[in-house]
Amino acid sequence: MLDKNKMSQTLLSQLGAKPIAAERLNILDSWEVDFITFKDRPFEGVNSIFTNGVSEYEGCRKNIEFVFTYSVSSGDMVAFLATYLQLYFISNCNKISVGDAFCANNKIISGYDFTGVYTTKPCYFPDDVFDGLGGVSFFWVLPIYQNEYNYILEYGSDAFESYIEKHDPDMTNFNREPLF
Repeated sequence: MLDKNKMSQTLLSQLGAKPIAAERLNILDSWEVDFITFKDRPFEGVNSIFTNGVSEYEGCRKNIEFVFTYSVSSGDMVAFLATYLQLYFISNCNKISVGDAFCANNKIISGYDFTGVYTTKPCYFPDDVFDGLGGVSFFWVLPIYQNEYNYILEYGSDAFESYIEKHDPDMTNFNREPLF
């Protein structure tokens, strides 16, 4: 699955590791996405899932993929990311950018109190990890609490980004306290 794809090969090289899992899921009948999981990337104790194939969705004019980073004890996150693609990305793909946020009526990840998702530029990774990917923009998918979503609505995504940069919370720890 990964051998012939330039983006996958570049990620393998840049991350300096082989994936611990790679799954291909049909998001729609005519659209498949690979979910490539790396252990201890970008640092020990967390896993990162990279999508490969989101940029091939015919309804989207943007060339984007996603990265989802989580503490190892969080559980199976491929299902969450696939659900995000089905329930949110398909309808909103052309507006997704840094600062995009949405909130659901209920919890979005089983066992956790997150009700929303925020997209931003990936951090924790060395800057060059995303070089050489042929113009693909990666967005980091962050699960957020209701009050974090409310903060974004009230003060804007720039204020939220500034708060994260200033306080440096571990956004990969899903047992973290809400930021506000």
